[in-house]
Amino acid sequence: MNADVIIFDFDGTLADSAPVMADCANELAEKYRYPKTDDWRKNRNKSTKELLRESGISWYRLPFFMRDMKRMFRSKMASVQPFDGIKEMLDTLTRDKRLLVLTSNKFEVVQEFLKRNGLEYFDRMECNIPLFGKSKALQRLLKSESLSADDVVYVGDEVRDVEACQRVAVPVIAVTWGMNTRQRLSELHPGWLADSPNEVIGILQSNKSPNHSD
Repeated sequence: MNADVIIFDFDGTLADSAPVMADCANELAEKYRYPKTDDWRKNRNKSTKELLRESGISWYRLPFFMRDMKRMFRSKMASVQPFDGIKEMLDTLTRDKRLLVLTSNKFEVVQEFLKRNGLEYFDRMECNIPLFGKSKALQRLLKSESLSADDVVYVGDEVRDVEACQRVAVPVIAVTWGMNTRQRLSELHPGWLADSPNEVIGILQSNKSPNHSD
């Protein structure tokens, strides 16, 4: 693959943070008046927009909800671990690729996690991106680095990651071990689907064109 720069999402892609996020959401359920969930995996076929719509949280209250989620998540971050195979994947890719992070999570949270787990392979981190602002953030990142969409590949685990990349024509690898299921991600026809970090390596080191996702 010609892409020399790989941009990673954080939560659900590098960090196995969904269970902790679900705990935080349950703790905030009474304050924001939505039902608790007994198993976050039941929602893996739903996009973030769909989950927010079902919660009934109004759009004007969403920034306050996200503020509370990020604050609570940081207090629980020590229990979050990287997915199996992530360190080996990053160690392999960094030999001939430049690695970046673009995420809605806070810079301090990402930095602490990477340092604690020996994953300091990234030479730039764009953090605290608005929940549905990744497409604009990708455009800004490309412009600031003098890169074209053909120079990069984004790796993410959610419907909103794939949709953001498609808006700005950035190739995307959708990974199936995070928030959304393979079935739901495949409906969006990402460039590729990967079921393990080792498959991400294979995709990025191959000459396959996009749309080989099945």
